[in-house]
Amino acid sequence: MTVLFRSKKLSKSEKLVALALAFKIDYTGVTRMTQAEIGAMASLTPKGVRTVLQRLTQKIQLEVRKEKGRNTYYFIQWAQI
Repeated sequence: MTVLFRSKKLSKSEKLVALALAFKIDYTGVTRMTQAEIGAMASLTPKGVRTVLQRLTQKIQLEVRKEKGRNTYYFIQWAQI
C-alpha cells in the first residue's frame, strides 16, 4: 500500500480508488466489490469510479473481470510481491 501512497504517476482520485480496492484485497491479490462500494469508500460518483478504474487498468495493470452485480479486480503485480 505504501507504493500506492507514494506513486507520482497516480492522481488523488486514482490513489483513493486503488487504496479502497487494496483495503478489501485477499491473499491472492483479488478484490470483489461493487462500484457503489468503491465510490462510497473513495467519495466518488459512479461515473467517477468508472473513469478512474479505466485509467487504473492502464497505469497499474489492474485487471477487471466483469461479473453480474460485483466485479472482480485483480492486482497483477501482487504476484510479484
